[in-house]
Amino acid sequence: MGRFAELVSKEELTASEALELRNLADLIESISLDVGSIIGASGKISRLDAGSVRLDNAGMHTYLGGVETGRIARDGDFMLGSNIAAPATTSFAVFTNDQTYNSESIGAGDVLLGDNTASKANILWDKSTGKLEFRGGTTAQGWIDTDGGATFGAGNVVLDAGGIRITSGQSLPNQLKWSSDDSYHPGAIYTTETGTTPNRTSSMTLHSSAEAGGSGGANLLLWCSPGTSGVRSSIQLYSSSQRSRCDVPVADIDNLTTHMEWLHQAEGSANILDGFGMSFDYILEDDNNNVDTVAQMVYQWDDVSADECSTVMYNRDSGSLVEKLRFNKEGVIINDGTLTMKEQAAASGDTEAYGQLWVKSDAPNTLYFTDDDGTDTQLGAGGSEADGWIAAGETWTYASADDPTFTFTIASFDATAKYSVGMKLKLTQTTAKYFFITKVVFDDPGSTITIYGGTDYDLVNAAISGPYYGMVKTPLGFPQDPGKWAVTVTDSTDRQQSNPTQDTWYNLGTTNSQISVPIGLWDLGYFVNAYAQEASSATAQINITLSTGNNTESDADLTTEVALTVTVAHNNIVPVIAMGRRKIVTGASKTTWYLNAMCPQADGEDIRYRNIHGDMTLTAVCAYL
Repeated sequence: MGRFAELVSKEELTASEALELRNLADLIESISLDVGSIIGASGKISRLDAGSVRLDNAGMHTYLGGVETGRIARDGDFMLGSNIAAPATTSFAVFTNDQTYNSESIGAGDVLLGDNTASKANILWDKSTGKLEFRGGTTAQGWIDTDGGATFGAGNVVLDAGGIRITSGQSLPNQLKWSSDDSYHPGAIYTTETGTTPNRTSSMTLHSSAEAGGSGGANLLLWCSPGTSGVRSSIQLYSSSQRSRCDVPVADIDNLTTHMEWLHQAEGSANILDGFGMSFDYILEDDNNNVDTVAQMVYQWDDVSADECSTVMYNRDSGSLVEKLRFNKEGVIINDGTLTMKEQAAASGDTEAYGQLWVKSDAPNTLYFTDDDGTDTQLGAGGSEADGWIAAGETWTYASADDPTFTFTIASFDATAKYSVGMKLKLTQTTAKYFFITKVVFDDPGSTITIYGGTDYDLVNAAISGPYYGMVKTPLGFPQDPGKWAVTVTDSTDRQQSNPTQDTWYNLGTTNSQISVPIGLWDLGYFVNAYAQEASSATAQINITLSTGNNTESDADLTTEVALTVTVAHNNIVPVIAMGRRKIVTGASKTTWYLNAMCPQADGEDIRYRNIHGDMTLTAVCAYL
């Protein structure tokens, strides 16, 4: 621009300078026109070029050799390819708005990989459905769904969290097929359905096919070979005119081959069975092809017209097959041998309208029947006829202790239908322990049982094993000494009440003259040496009672009275006299009984328990013994 100004300022130009000035003017005009095409009248830039990249009002473009290979449109659409002017040469496209592309309606957010022309493979991300579709042209042949499951074969094959599913049917998309290089299909697996819901039925076909037009046959062979020389294992299925058969060679050891054979026989066939049936045979075969059936299980019709059939099991015995077991409409028949059952700790789960016969793992084991309510009953001589003990068959769990009374629970069981007060119990906690039942409560759904362990047995907070109950008087091992089933209180110290108030009961000795009696039925009584002294009466008198109150007479049957009359009415003394009384009592809860004394006269000076002449004794002996 400086040279142009210099030449313009001259008054005279040479010919060469005039030519130079004209060229500069042409250049300036060309530049002005070019800039005007990029920068409009408003001053906005409408296009920028930088080698193979152009930015204009339509968006951003890339070029290779003058051919557009990429575009980011101003509305957000994005395309890549060798020539994006044609779908056949466009490899990747992202669509930001609904539009028609290559005659296909495309939704906003869709992504296309490849050419969507008919018969061309491509992948479409369908934003509206959330599916990734694998297509031929615009037709989806497979897709990956929103849950990650994959569907192919025009929707007939699904691979998802539920496994692999093939839609039932015999059409080609519904089959699992094997093919050779020349499109010969030697085998396939497929299923077929008949009927309507809820009465549909199905079948599965393993199809082995010989080549069409040839003379060869087809076999269905399931083969397993361990690879060890001389040892083979296989399953072969083939058919004949009247029966189908499965022959399983199991092993070939010491020149002896073992087989398992399944034989299905048509009605009226001439073979080892009469009528229609099936048999499973276990066969021994030597190298000379000599065979011997050593065991057989047969399913057969006994009388087709009467719809009667049997399942019969045979074992080889003394050179011939002998029927051992038969199942038919009458039940189960054991024709030879015994029924042997494995022992177990408890019955299985209860099923309505069914009972269970089982062997309990006691030492020795015992035979049980369990009804559908879960009640266990021991069978045979293992019960009370042998040693007086019957296995309980439940789980007993420690609950509480109020020595010498304890409780345990039985879950989900009404014990009142099986146990009652007075029954004897035997259980093990490290060693054998014995108890009486004194209370049974059904606190739905379980039960609580209160027991008394006498002087020798405490129930502790530990596992209880080997529970038994007894209903006879002397089950084996149960202690019969009454002293072991008694609560006893003794006192050897004199107890006294001076100047007693007439007709007032006193618990002489307080805590030393009382007894705590547990729940249950008890032979309750007392023995005491009593003494009374009067001030002036001719008769001295003392009454003794065992009462549930410490200043009352609760039961006259447990009261005794002694009176002595003399001719001189002064300072009369009743000698020490042994007094006592007994009675069977029952208690629904633990109860304290008090040994009380009373003077029925107004001038009583002194009443005493003269325990120095012999211990006062309070006893409660378990009456269930």
